[in-house]
Amino acid sequence: MKLTENQLQSFRENGYLVAEGIVTDADLAPVIGEYETWIDRQAGALQAAGRITDLHTGESFERRFAGLYAQTPEIGSGMDIMQMRGPATFAFLRNPNLLDAVESLIGPEILCSPIQHIRAKPPAALTGEGAGFFNVPWHQDAGVTWAEADESDIVTCWLALVDATVENGCMEVMPDVWAQGFREHQAEGGTTIRPDLLPDTAARAVPVRKG
Repeated sequence: MKLTENQLQSFRENGYLVAEGIVTDADLAPVIGEYETWIDRQAGALQAAGRITDLHTGESFERRFAGLYAQTPEIGSGMDIMQMRGPATFAFLRNPNLLDAVESLIGPEILCSPIQHIRAKPPAALTGEGAGFFNVPWHQDAGVTWAEADESDIVTCWLALVDATVENGCMEVMPDVWAQGFREHQAEGGTTIRPDLLPDTAARAVPVRKG
């Protein structure tokens, strides 16, 4: 699905865009199904090892991981895309609806960056880390690419497999900071903008629906 001219203009002005209705439930179903199978297998192995007692088999995809995580954080070990290496997940990187939207921004010659992640965010009450797990520190994505990529147009696509709300820890952005250029990053703290260079800009929550 191509982006509209209004969406393109919004992206150019704001540096980010919430694009509803690009990826469908049918597009995401193979990825979710693959992760449901992976979580079930992981839970079974942890139960056999005595790490968990309740498999939470009656819970939905949106809630089951949290119930398992409450028993052991080990449930998430090996979940990321480069570790799990699921065929359906890698096939999704060529999803036509997703690529149509990307093409609207950078044209038809599209290469896929190897910087990809799939992450779960258990409730903050279980982690003590704020509004969910994997609270990635403030950064610009250019902070994790090589200098040789600086002249390339690189678009980051972030998709939610469940509704991402303010309450469960959706993404946040710093409006207008993108237009000020790149800020030096440091590895300490998880690849983040140097604290002395962090903009004094109020964060804006960006809730999105599944997909």
